[in-house]
Amino acid sequence: MTPYVELHCHSNFSFLDGGSHPYELAMRAAELDVPALAITDQGGVYGAVRHLQACRKVGVKPIIGSALEVDGEELILLARNLRGYSNLCRLLSIAHADQPKGEARSTLAKVAEHRGDLFYLSATDSEKRLRDLQEALGTESVFSELHHHMRPEDQWVLEGRASTARRCGARMVVTNQVHYHVPARSRMHDVLVAIRHRATLEDARPRLFPNSEHHLKGGAEMRLLFQGHAEALFSTSSASKA
Repeated sequence: MTPYVELHCHSNFSFLDGGSHPYELAMRAAELDVPALAITDQGGVYGAVRHLQACRKVGVKPIIGSALEVDGEELILLARNLRGYSNLCRLLSIAHADQPKGEARSTLAKVAEHRGDLFYLSATDSEKRLRDLQEALGTESVFSELHHHMRPEDQWVLEGRASTARRCGARMVVTNQVHYHVPARSRMHDVLVAIRHRATLEDARPRLFPNSEHHLKGGAEMRLLFQGHAEALFSTSSASKA
């Protein structure tokens, strides 16, 4: 059975967004028999060293990436090798250059200038956006990202996004958009979000996740959530081996 690999994960190096340390995420991945784990912190690779160290201690393959706002939408970038990591770092430096301190934004044109040896994950529901990404970054490098966090609308959104990907000939991956290693840490994540928006927990409620499903999950649980999407589950493993 093909193992599940998590390709979208925020650690506490995503300031006031990630609720777990890299070592907690790595240890949990090992407990769940997740063979490889990506850290994709917002706008940087600040936790890369600790992620590498933690993963090596527990026998999990580390993948380095980042989440970046590109033309107003989140794009996950994953380094496939050292050259990809170099391109990722160069792109992140450019993305910070003309932004307020601590913020990073870019455009698709700029991302395309440093496109070598990177994979790109997009949770867009727009067929035009997905085709634009494929044209600029290469069809083989762009994946449509599927989620399911047990919200009433998630299955409908999932099937619609998968249909869009098939029309575009795009490969798919499933991720859990991880923000903490275990469900119990969701409360801390709520507090971090409230602090980030300078609000009370009550006032921040519309910005909070509606449940604690954004935790690291193993292959068995993900296979139950994504029945009928075996190709997307398989792609998580194949992407980690590139």
